[in-house]
Amino acid sequence: MQYPLKFSFKKLALTNKVTVDGLNGATYYFAQQKLFKFKEKIQIYSDENKTKQLAEINADRVIDYSPILTITDPDSKIIAQVSRKGKKSIWNANYEIQDELGNSIYKVSEDSPWVKVLNTVLTELPFLGLISGYLFNPTYSVRNVKNEVVATIKKEKSFFEASYILEATSPSELNQAFPMSILVVILRERFRG
Repeated sequence: MQYPLKFSFKKLALTNKVTVDGLNGATYYFAQQKLFKFKEKIQIYSDENKTKQLAEINADRVIDYSPILTITDPDSKIIAQVSRKGKKSIWNANYEIQDELGNSIYKVSEDSPWVKVLNTVLTELPFLGLISGYLFNPTYSVRNVKNEVVATIKKEKSFFEASYILEATSPSELNQAFPMSILVVILRERFRG
């Protein structure tokens, strides 16, 4: 897998659909959220035609305060888990990514919570809300257990399609489940700013 990766959402879709592409043009994943589910359920495929299912993401609870989202392969074997740190994330988004054994391997945190606040205020204003996705775009840092930044996530400026770019500063330190784990974070953060 070659970094950077681009996560592209269609804003005018009934359910969350995201395509993960390399900037070289290769499609790595296509994810689609199930409609009308009490608990979050997202399926990850190898392409938009859904020819091969690679993984599934399931929330551990209906209440969405501090969920743990588990990523499993088609044989129901745990690949990784992503948990949102509830109290910590009220002001500044914080996530922990764990391996299949439950060991913390990455932490994701929002760089500036003020971007989210300004975006939310602007979104509520008539006509100006249409350009909020072009003006305020959050960024996130991904740190390893040594607290070193191994990747960054940045929302791109856009009007009709939300896009995020994942750049790896240390690609050799990222495991195979890393892009799927970041997909979970981006899906959760997409509606926050």
